[in-house]
Amino acid sequence: MVVRPPIETWSRVQLEENFHSAYQQLQTAQKKINEQEKKITVLNTRLRSSVMERKAKEDAYVVREKYEELQRENQVLALKLKTVKHQILTYTTPAARPITASAMTVLNFFSFRTPPARISESSLKDKAAYIRLNRLVREKNSEVAELQYEVERLNGLVVDLRAQLEQKSSAVRELEVEARNARERSDDSQYVGRIELLTKQLAVIHSENEVLKEANERLVKQSLSVEFDESAKEQIELRKQISVLEERIKDSEQKRLRAEHKLKAEKQKLKRAHKADKTQQRESAYVFQNVKIVNSFTILF
Repeated sequence: MVVRPPIETWSRVQLEENFHSAYQQLQTAQKKINEQEKKITVLNTRLRSSVMERKAKEDAYVVREKYEELQRENQVLALKLKTVKHQILTYTTPAARPITASAMTVLNFFSFRTPPARISESSLKDKAAYIRLNRLVREKNSEVAELQYEVERLNGLVVDLRAQLEQKSSAVRELEVEARNARERSDDSQYVGRIELLTKQLAVIHSENEVLKEANERLVKQSLSVEFDESAKEQIELRKQISVLEERIKDSEQKRLRAEHKLKAEKQKLKRAHKADKTQQRESAYVFQNVKIVNSFTILF
């Protein structure tokens, strides 16, 4: 059970101090909410940048591995090409082979025949160039296929990043809505609690005022019904009591007027706060829509 503070005994200075302290607590809570929203935005930006950096590092590592593999394959193919050239020169040049006894016999036997036509050096160069061109064509075709695969993979990464961006944006929107709702609930609960407290205090003041009025009327009636032959001392006491009651009635009336004025001020402040919150919500929605459009253009380019 919440104990009602003795607001009827507070002075104007105490009321103003309590009001300012409550307002300061409200401002502190709003600052904390804004700081939490800023922290959420910073964490979202860091998460997005870390994801992009990790993707870029993975892509660079894959490309470097492919480049090293291609270099190794080129070295192997160069060695194979040298070996094939050497074999071609060995098997097409008779002077390059050692002369054996069987070869001498064949040469003596066919000494009267015409020598076979040798493969010219230009034809060897043409064949080597043809082989080199075929190898280059195969390499270019493989590079084109790899580039196509890389483009498809990058397109898939772009789609994934867009999906992640949309997911993070929706999470940010949900957090903004939750923060706004929490702020509205805290503001409404505080204002409603103050209004209820002031209403209860005003009712108590009204009841006390009625009691004082009844007591005053009763004393006035008693003073009128007193015999004229009563002592002057009793009349003076009655008049003192009446004056005291009148002063208390005036004080209670002033307290009631101050409480009503404060209640009206709190209601007007609540209306202004609701109006400001609605304006801020519309501005936040407009700014978030613009940010979303800018992000979409940034992703497209």
